[in-house]
Amino acid sequence: MRSETQKNPSAGRVALMASFVFHALLLIGLASLQVHEHIKTEGGIAAELIQPEKRSLTPAARRLKMRKETARPKFRKENIAGASLHAPTLAPPTPTPSRPMKMRTDAALPDAKSTEFQLSALSADVNKAPSGTRSASRGAATSGRGEGAGRRPGKGTGSGLGQLIQSNGLSDENTEIEAPKSPLRMIAEEMIKKSDGDGPVDVIFLLDISRSMQDNIYAVARRLEEMASVLERGSLDFQIGIVTFHTRQPLMKESMKFMKLTSDVEKVRKELRKVQCSGGEKSLNAIMKSIGEVKFRKGSSRRFVFVTDEAAGGDYKSSAVMGALYRSRITVDVIGIDEPFQRSLAAQTGGIWIPIKNLSL
Repeated sequence: MRSETQKNPSAGRVALMASFVFHALLLIGLASLQVHEHIKTEGGIAAELIQPEKRSLTPAARRLKMRKETARPKFRKENIAGASLHAPTLAPPTPTPSRPMKMRTDAALPDAKSTEFQLSALSADVNKAPSGTRSASRGAATSGRGEGAGRRPGKGTGSGLGQLIQSNGLSDENTEIEAPKSPLRMIAEEMIKKSDGDGPVDVIFLLDISRSMQDNIYAVARRLEEMASVLERGSLDFQIGIVTFHTRQPLMKESMKFMKLTSDVEKVRKELRKVQCSGGEKSLNAIMKSIGEVKFRKGSSRRFVFVTDEAAGGDYKSSAVMGALYRSRITVDVIGIDEPFQRSLAAQTGGIWIPIKNLSL
């Protein structure tokens, strides 16, 4: 055999390598089998550890019945009977004898009118003006269609709030709201207050007739009769005149018109209705020229009523205008705007200042 091996050495090496490979594969197979058995054993233990707890197979209705039985204790009939034997006996309440009601037969029963008044007073709308006043008598006649709605006090039921005023003894004169006085009326009352007795009074309306003054001129014409009535009741010997002023385009040329003093109030009103307003104004120039041009009666109290809706302007200084008015003893009442010159013009000459917006009231 040695001789064969020595003769073929390559065949021995091949057999040795094949034996080595066979034993290596056998070892690998045994090792893998042991690992597989080990993993299977650990997986079973883990599955047993995480296996969920088995739920009760009791039906839901049965479980609900069991809960009710455990929540509510059972009472036996003998317990109920025994409890009734030991219950306290209550005595019946003693009836209180009823007292007969007495009615006075001599009391006066409410009549239909008083009942109607109470109902109307309860349903009165306090946000509306009372029907007992003059200003609300027409509204009560249309809104309250009941008996006597909108009548004068003492002649019907009216609305509830009006009756409450009447029942408190308030009359129409006490509840009527007085309208604000017009500027011309206020000026007339001031004239009477400061009059020197029987001396004449000359009133000159110094009117700005620029383009924005048309409505104000109409308002003066409308209120002029009211002023005259107040002066007549004061027994004043008065006359009224007019001076209108404005500037015309394109050269701003000044234009002034003078109406002589007269006691004919209607004539003055007609002249005022003819006035057509346009252009601009230079009020300081107009005041200075009026001082020299107007012909007053001898011994009369002189008064200008200056009406404008613009700030005073012109070629004269305000101090020069004030001095000229003071020397001529002219009182100026101003119906104008709230500016320092117009207020001081009235205050320093002894007149009053009134906002021009009050002409439209």
